Amino acid sequence: MRWLAERRRVMPLYPGIPAPMPPREPYAGWTRADLVALAEDLGIEGRSMMTREELISALLRE
Repeated sequence: MRWLAERRRVMPLYPGIPAPMPPREPYAGWTRADLVALAEDLGIEGRSMMTREELISALLRE
């Protein structure tokens, strides 16, 4: 429900029109297995020892 709290901080541009949704985090909803498979396809070394956050960081650098 964090996005709901973030959304409340965004003011609508015009009365009666809802504010846009905040941007999602990169790779939101992806499992670690999904990230490892993508890292393997991209040839990132050491992917089996990385945490989910380290994998996302490495993928964003590619």
